[in-house]
Parts: sequence; C-alpha cells; structure tokens
Amino acid sequence: MKGQSQQSDLDSLLDSVTRPRFVAVDELHFRLFAEAAWYKTASLSASAAEFLADELRERNQKTKLLYLLDRMRRFSCMTVENSALLGSFVTGWSHLKPDAAESQTRRMDKLAVAWGLDEDAMHLIGNALDLQTRHYARAIGAESGHAKLGPKNTGGA
Repeated sequence: MKGQSQQSDLDSLLDSVTRPRFVAVDELHFRLFAEAAWYKTASLSASAAEFLADELRERNQKTKLLYLLDRMRRFSCMTVENSALLGSFVTGWSHLKPDAAESQTRRMDKLAVAWGLDEDAMHLIGNALDLQTRHYARAIGAESGHAKLGPKNTGGA
C-alpha cells in the first residue's frame, strides 16, 4: 500500500512540475522533484514511464518532463549508474524531440530549446542546488555521485 501511495505522490508531483509554465511551478514541488531525480531515480523513472505513456497527456507536458530529466541527469550529485539510467530513459523517448529546434531570441537553456520548449527551468534548478551536496545525501541516507572521502593522504611512502 505504501508503494502505491508513493507512486501516486510521484505522479502528482510530475503533473505539478510540468502542467504550469516553469515560472509558475511551486518551488517546493520542484525541490521534491529534484530530490526524486537525484536520489530516487528508479521510482521516478517508473512514474515517468507511466506519465509519458499516457495518451491523454499533453505533448508539451511530456517534453517538459523529458527536458527536466535530461537536465537533472547531468549533475554530479547523481551516481554514475543513476545518471546512465536516466540517460537511457530519456534517449528512449527522444522521438518526442523536434527535428530542428527553433532559435530563441532571448538567452535560454540550449537543452530546453533542443526539446522544443519555449521556456527553461534554470531558475528552479538554482533553488534546488543545496540538495546536491554530499552532506544532504548523507542526511537523507541516499547514495550520491560525489567521491567517497577516504583517510587523508599524509604523504608517507
């Protein structure tokens, strides 16, 4: 039952970060999304697969989600395995990318342009950067992509 509740929460979360324009996305919802992308990748991927397979879902919502996943997988706080998982996932849906993205007159994230969006989420990502630290990952009991700190090298032979 708990698994179904978490899945439902993730489904709602995906809707809340893709339905409105990015400037109107609730900051807390985006932080929860970022945490899920960086530290609960397998669960988020399962919800994202259902979200993208939903034929009633608007194409713009789908491309916004794929852009966000594509952007989030590039942060060093992710393990190599989780980054690769999201990379493969996004590649599997790359047919939703437009053939040639229109150029934008204002500065915008090139990845958002590549996904055919007219807006990016960089302001939201900036508000979630504190979630990337190894200290945060340790606090929530999650594995991160940051190198494990071993004993200090004392320079002996």
